[in-house]
Amino acid sequence: MPRLAHDIRYAVRTLGKAPLFTTVAIVSLGLALALNTSMFALADAVQHPPNPYPDAARIIIPWFRGGDPRHPVPNDTRVRVLREGVHSADAIATYTRIAAFVETSTTADDMEPVAVSPEFFRVLGVRPLAGRTIGSADAGASATQSAVISYRLWNRFFNGRPLRDTLTLDVARVRYTVVGVMPRGVHYPIDTDIWLPLSAMPTDASLRRYGPAAILHLRPGVPFATAGAEIDLVAKNLTAEYSPKAPLSVWIWPIGGREGPRLGYFSGFVFSTLMMVLIIACANLATMLVARGLARRRETAIRVALGASRSDVVRSVLVECGLITAGGLALGTLLTFWALYVLPHLTIPWVQRLGDLQPVPSWRVFAFAFGASALTVIVAGSVPALRAAAVDPSEPMKEGAGTTTGRLRDRYNPLIMVEVGLSTTLLMCSALFVLVAVRLAIFEFGYAAKRLVVAELSVAPRQLPSGSSIPRFYYDVAERAGRLHGAEGAATFRWQLSANGLVLAEEGKTGTTWMNVTGYNVVSPDFLRTVGISMIRGRDFVAGDATGASPVAIVDEDAAKRLWPDMPDPVGRMMKLGGPRSSAPWIRVVGMAAAIEYQPRTDPDLPPEPMIYVVMPNDSMTARQLVVRGDGGGARGRAALALALKRDLRNALPSATAIPVHPWLDAYEHRRALEEFLASLFGAFAGFGLALCAVGLYGVLAYTVSRRLREFAVRIALGARRRDVARLVLHDAAVTALAGVGVGAFFALWITRAIADTIPLSYATVVALVAAEAVLFAVATVASLGPVRRAAKADPVEILRAI
Repeated sequence: MPRLAHDIRYAVRTLGKAPLFTTVAIVSLGLALALNTSMFALADAVQHPPNPYPDAARIIIPWFRGGDPRHPVPNDTRVRVLREGVHSADAIATYTRIAAFVETSTTADDMEPVAVSPEFFRVLGVRPLAGRTIGSADAGASATQSAVISYRLWNRFFNGRPLRDTLTLDVARVRYTVVGVMPRGVHYPIDTDIWLPLSAMPTDASLRRYGPAAILHLRPGVPFATAGAEIDLVAKNLTAEYSPKAPLSVWIWPIGGREGPRLGYFSGFVFSTLMMVLIIACANLATMLVARGLARRRETAIRVALGASRSDVVRSVLVECGLITAGGLALGTLLTFWALYVLPHLTIPWVQRLGDLQPVPSWRVFAFAFGASALTVIVAGSVPALRAAAVDPSEPMKEGAGTTTGRLRDRYNPLIMVEVGLSTTLLMCSALFVLVAVRLAIFEFGYAAKRLVVAELSVAPRQLPSGSSIPRFYYDVAERAGRLHGAEGAATFRWQLSANGLVLAEEGKTGTTWMNVTGYNVVSPDFLRTVGISMIRGRDFVAGDATGASPVAIVDEDAAKRLWPDMPDPVGRMMKLGGPRSSAPWIRVVGMAAAIEYQPRTDPDLPPEPMIYVVMPNDSMTARQLVVRGDGGGARGRAALALALKRDLRNALPSATAIPVHPWLDAYEHRRALEEFLASLFGAFAGFGLALCAVGLYGVLAYTVSRRLREFAVRIALGARRRDVARLVLHDAAVTALAGVGVGAFFALWITRAIADTIPLSYATVVALVAAEAVLFAVATVASLGPVRRAAKADPVEILRAI
């Protein structure tokens, strides 16, 4: 212990004498640890979400299964028998799930609120973040329409406005006042966002989805097995009464007994990238310690000559590395706490639960941080410690101000090669994502894609108004939607698979031709005008086509070239949506439309899909999509149009449980946002790794120049020009970077193959690799400017006088 205390004091003194080295080492290592630890804490919060129920071990959920399906046990009876037979519970609450259309003045959506008994929140043991919960005051005939909402819905519908502003929402056309907001993560049962009083539940029986169901809170000191035995006895009694030949059993589990979603392949890839950053940081620290140790070789040789053992030298180097790692760990911990506060506010749309989570540094996070720190000490401290232990006391005394030996060893420093190689990989990953993000950002739609809103409709004959038919209903819906405020037109369409995956064309000069297609669009007459697709030849669809005797079609330019390659005008030609032997009717082509791409192709090297539009007279298919074109009000105009359309469709189909309405480019915008996020994320990783690589390269070059100052002085004294000396140092820097890139390119190509498989750009990998190498060489050049300047300014008189 005294020796360790002496080594710590000695390390503190030596680090204090080199403040720049100490600061750079601690900051770079602390940033790397913070980056890894904060991302690990976020993933840990998704994988093991904090349990918002403080007494979760005593809250149990009984779930009945089995029994006779012809004579099921009524849910009300199950709840009643549980109340009578389970004496180990001090409170039993019930809930009923309903499906309803929920709307505010600015938002509307199909949701599943839950009607709960007054004991519900007392059983869960949660207190509201704001306001109050549902209690006995909300029960009985005098109950008011009050509602409790989740933290997530509070931000989504009301932007976190205070409850004193009288927040209201309509559930199944009944107005409720928000009286409370639950804390983050409270969504029981399943994924609930709205809780209503059981006595104020909408009276429409068709809205009920499930329930009533029970949730129990055990008395203090009652073991889980005792409650399980009582609930099993309840199941046996129900079996004897309702289904003696089909036993009724029950599952029981605590409310906090389930984990979050498993991490996928992408998460593993992100963590692999983070580990690369940490390895670069370790290699950078090891490089700096090696360069510092080589600069102190004379001091180490004197210590050995004065009687210090090799173990003392190794221990002092490891203690010095440990102090730097401890400083980096402290800095990384502070930055991690800050990052965990900021991350939930940077919610991204494809991680829906991120905004509802509050990542906290759990024991797993601290274990990861300490494990990474221990790995840093082992990896970064072993190389300089072994080098220091191998010092021969006589050699440093003979070297004087430096020699020309070791130049090749400094060029091909394995630690620098590791840093450059991993930086190449990170830069290549970043470049791949940037290429895809740029391709999506510059994609131009050949139609009014950014002004369209689409609704997914599926109606049954029993849902139609009296005396209406499927074709007439969809015609009325489209006509009414086209007159909404902010709308310029509306139409319906559906995707129909082609028989045998073929389209047959006749009347060509070369005879019958055919082409492979996935399917075609069955549209209403106003579809092309609504979507904004221009006509090139022939005519557009007219209203009479929907009531005519036979179907008519419009093909785009690509389909026309493939079906009638020797004819410039396909108007008037006949086609069959199927193979030669199919029973599909022959359809006359009345026009040719412009070829467009509805979405950016996954593989741009493949030819675009030919499009065929068909109007079927008296089309009776029940599932269609309704597309409405806005007047160009931007994102806000689209959102207002979607809200108006959703309300209009709810009036037209009051019995429908859910009608999805979303912007036409919803999937494209989510994909673009994801690619931009990945580009920025991996760009940050690559930038940080590149900065560490530049620091390591600078340290090695600076040390190399300091060892070769005598050589440079001799060269200048013998007539060499200073620019020749500068060129020599630049050459060594380029060789060092080239060696790292050459080794790292193979690893980069291998590890980025998984990304390239999801990014089918024929040029992407080559462009990404070239870009990564160009950036690395540029950074190597910048990092070498300081040592180059020092070498070029070497004064032969001063240096040779110091020998």
